[in-house]
Amino acid sequence: MKKFRNEEKNGYNKDDVNQFVSYVTLEFDKLVQMINSQRNEINELRQELFLKNKDNTIIENAKTYASQIINDALIRANNMEENKNNIKKELEEIIKKQQSILNELDYDNDEQ
Repeated sequence: MKKFRNEEKNGYNKDDVNQFVSYVTLEFDKLVQMINSQRNEINELRQELFLKNKDNTIIENAKTYASQIINDALIRANNMEENKNNIKKELEEIIKKQQSILNELDYDNDEQ
């Protein structure tokens, strides 16, 4: 703790007190500058974090959307495969019926 000389009639030595006040003022100014600097750094870091979170959100949304597109495509491909199989079965049945008709026609022609 700073001690002041008690040489004056009216109290402490003015030069000691003035030096101390100057020192405290300088230190206080340094602290204010440091606080402002840290406050600015905190604001910059918050902004950076906000942008990273925003980027991460965009990326996550893009991944989710891409996943939905892939799932929809797989479902459509599966449905198309089922439709293809159903059409194939129908065509096979039509071919069998036509073959049967042709066989009957050939049989009828052979009998004549």
